[in-house]
Amino acid sequence: MLVAILVAGYFVLSLVSEAKRFKLTLENATRGGVSLPRFIEAFGSLFLPSSITESTTKKVTATFYASEHLPQSFVEHLKKDGMAARIDKAEAMQVRAELLAPGVEISGDAKQDKPLDSEAIPFEWFCRFKDRGTYEVTVRFAVLDPQSVVTSVGEVRKRIEVTTPGGMTQRWVWIAGLISGTVAFIGGVLAIIGFFRKKGTVAPAPAALPPTDGTPNPATRRGN
Repeated sequence: MLVAILVAGYFVLSLVSEAKRFKLTLENATRGGVSLPRFIEAFGSLFLPSSITESTTKKVTATFYASEHLPQSFVEHLKKDGMAARIDKAEAMQVRAELLAPGVEISGDAKQDKPLDSEAIPFEWFCRFKDRGTYEVTVRFAVLDPQSVVTSVGEVRKRIEVTTPGGMTQRWVWIAGLISGTVAFIGGVLAIIGFFRKKGTVAPAPAALPPTDGTPNPATRRGN
C-alpha cells in the first residue's frame, strides 16, 4: 500500500512540474515577443466571366480571405468554387498571388505580394484575350512568414471560352464554315448540271410560212 501511495505521489508531482514548466515557457515566449502558432482557415477565390469576346481586355480579380468570422454560407461557397486551407498566421506575414494564363497577354506583374493585414486581400490583373479558343486561368496562393519563407497554400482554376463578336466559339465557327462550303459546293454542282441540261435541249424549227408571191408551198405540193 505504501509503495502505491509513493508511486501515485510521484506521478502527481511530475504532472505539476510539467504544468509549471509549460506555463513558464508560455510566459517567456510572450515576454520575448515570440509568436506562437495560430492556425486559421484561409480561402481563395477567382472572379472572371466564363465567356469572353475575342480581342477584349478583362479584369481578373482574386481574393485571399484569412478570417474566422466569415458567414458560414460564404465559407461553403468558397470551399465549393474556390480554395480552402489552414495557415499558421503570425505577425508581419505576407500573402502572394501568382496569375498563370498561357496564351493570354497579362498587364503588370503576374506575381504580387501584399501584407496579410486584413480579412480580405484583393489582387487584380488586366488580361487581353486576343484569339478565339479555350483558356485556363490559374491563381496560385502562398504565404510568406517574417523570415520570407514561402509556404504554398493552394490554387484556384477557371476555364474561359473566348468567342467571336457574334458569340460563336472557334468550334462553331469551324462547323459553320464547313456547312457554308458544302452548301456552296452543292449549289455549284447543281448550276453546272442545269447548264448542260439546258444546252442539250434543242428547240423545234419554226414552220415555214407560205410564199406571198403565189408560188405553191413545197410542202403542200409534196403532199399532193
